[in-house]
Amino acid sequence: MTGTATMGRTGSARRALVRHLMKLKDDSGLTYDQLTGLGLPRRSSWNRWKNRQSLPSQATVDWVCRQLGADDELRERMVELAGVSSRPTWYEQQGRALPTTPGFTTLLELEEIASHIDIFSPLLVPGLLQSPGYQRAIFDAAPGLTMSAAQRLADIRKQRQERVIGHGAQFRVVLGEEVLTRQAGGPATMREQVAYLSELDARADVNIFVLPFTAGAHPGGRGEFTVLTFPAHEDEPAFSYAEGYSGAECSEDPDVVEDFRERLDIILGMSIPIGECAR
Repeated sequence: MTGTATMGRTGSARRALVRHLMKLKDDSGLTYDQLTGLGLPRRSSWNRWKNRQSLPSQATVDWVCRQLGADDELRERMVELAGVSSRPTWYEQQGRALPTTPGFTTLLELEEIASHIDIFSPLLVPGLLQSPGYQRAIFDAAPGLTMSAAQRLADIRKQRQERVIGHGAQFRVVLGEEVLTRQAGGPATMREQVAYLSELDARADVNIFVLPFTAGAHPGGRGEFTVLTFPAHEDEPAFSYAEGYSGAECSEDPDVVEDFRERLDIILGMSIPIGECAR
């Protein structure tokens, strides 16, 4: 069931709407030709909805629900979801200022409504936990990025942090010791970043750990990954996100998500609280 919290979030409302639409279609047992015979959209429209290349209007959703026999409660919920889905997300309002790799916008949509956010980041401080100086150092190292573009990205990242941290999610973050020893931006910048991490770790909703070099081999050797879990009323399955240079691996497959969770549990068992490492 889709709750009122999902109704207020454009990205998650779009995802919920698509899930409901595809389930209605599948439950009907009708072929695409039969759906078209009822006056419903053609296969191409259903495929665009499924891939979220476009979404139906409230009137279209209402018509589909009536034709496929959705009960009044579900129909009203889906029509409302369609209304929310038409609004731009906060990151869409940034226009071209927000570069995204495939899958990253899904992460942005979901992290705002997550109840638990687990992150393993062996090489860099993850974006949600970066201090301003560290952000600038990372952006300065990016090829072809102008100073003005870097500042826009820093402003966007700050907005992302403000929308997620302190809004109900419980964080568990494991950093590789490499993260704390590499002098991104120089010693002063790293002192600022470590102090910021310690400040975050002091919060009741954030726990930060460090995987020391002495831990040796570990099951997170392929790089950074994030696992999101959601409260029941959000109607969202657990979600995994693994970062890459040109894209990301995103999955709602329970087996894939469980594999990442098992890896994180092992890594946590090899890690120490950041307070013991940053003294």
